[in-house]
Amino acid sequence: MKPTPPKKQRAAMRHLAFSLERAARQMPQGVERNVVFISLEDFSLWTAPSLATTRETIDIVCNQYPERLGHCIMFKAPSVFTAFWKVAKRFLDPVTAEKITFISGDTSPGSANDARLIRILGENWRQLTRQDEAVCEKGGSRGYVHAAAWAQAEQEELLWLNMLQHTASPL
Repeated sequence: MKPTPPKKQRAAMRHLAFSLERAARQMPQGVERNVVFISLEDFSLWTAPSLATTRETIDIVCNQYPERLGHCIMFKAPSVFTAFWKVAKRFLDPVTAEKITFISGDTSPGSANDARLIRILGENWRQLTRQDEAVCEKGGSRGYVHAAAWAQAEQEELLWLNMLQHTASPL
């Protein structure tokens, strides 16, 4: 694993916190936990985050947002990920580690993995995770175009801030 430059690591951790806060705001009434879907189809030792970044990610997800994680799906992790996971798992609370599911191999309709994903995510798991879509950008997720997704996130954040300004009571 290569070390992550400090500036890039800080930016990644700020983005993670922003994403977790945004996800929490978007949860329907009565929903308090989220599902994290991590596609590891392109994982390699050359693209893996540094151990420091991995530890900080675990700290943010497990300690800064306790009980937000309902489930984490590690999707199509290659065999090289097993060694990485053995190191990372040591930093996890055992209760959190139990919330993590690895999906490798066949995910075609009717397969055992398809049934597991339906139990966790529902019948529309392929649509939710965009698994039938192509990768649009190098290093990106299936069906994800950063410029479009970021523009949408900015617009939603402006609407949220506007709503806060109009509903906040004066001190």
